[in-house]
Amino acid sequence: MRSHKPLLCVLRRFFGAALVVTITDVARRAGVSASTVSHVLNRTRFVSQDTRDRVLRAVDELDYVPNHQARALVKSQTQQIGVAMSALTNLYFGEVVHAIEEAASAAGYTLVLADTHEDAATEERVVAALRERRLDGLILAPSAGSARVLDRLARSGLPTVLVDRSPDARFGVQ
Repeated sequence: MRSHKPLLCVLRRFFGAALVVTITDVARRAGVSASTVSHVLNRTRFVSQDTRDRVLRAVDELDYVPNHQARALVKSQTQQIGVAMSALTNLYFGEVVHAIEEAASAAGYTLVLADTHEDAATEERVVAALRERRLDGLILAPSAGSARVLDRLARSGLPTVLVDRSPDARFGVQ
């Protein structure tokens, strides 16, 4: 019987300790503080052109990618909208999602897409998973028998838009 230990070591080496470049790494490379890097990236304060150039060069050299989750915690906003619909392969829903994505993108949002499979239990799991992501809003095409999901959404305070189904006065439609 062959041992999988060498393969596990290789996998751990490449995936277990993935190199994540932090704002501190960028600051160290540019010779500035982490707050200066933050000001350059977020354009929140004046930073001299020389310092700005050093920071941006370090960002490029290190291939720094901002931590979206950290930013969401600080700002209490994810810039993401959940979309839960059934039969996403259906041409109609495909067009609806395309239109939603265009509008969301223009406003600086990205979508987190989930298929409810026109099943109330699946819809409940999907909506719960989307809520756990602390999204800024939800667009839902409720399935038949989704009263429990709608009740929870109404109580949650999460901005929610219902599409393609009977209106529900709790979501601003009468």
